Order: sequence, then structure tokens, then C-alpha cells
Amino acid sequence: MYSEEHLYSIALRECNLIGDINFTKLVRTFGNAENAWKYAKKD
Repeated sequence: MYSEEHLYSIALRECNLIGDINFTKLVRTFGNAENAWKYAKKD
């Protein structure tokens, strides 16, 4: 079974223009993949 954090990480990596470097920057900025995903939804 996958954790929600793992699923958010997979979803972010499936987005166009988000490679390893941008993924790392997003997680560093927002604390985790879930927060980055939810913040993007607000805009």
C-alpha cells in the first residue's frame, strides 16, 4: 500500500515540465509533495 505522500509525489512527477530538479525545489519550498500539489490547485 502506498502512502498519500508517495501518491502525491507520483502525481507531481507525471506533470509536464516537472523533472527531478523542479520536483526537488517544490518539495524543498513547500515541505512535501502534498503541500506543493494543494498549493498549485489554489492558484
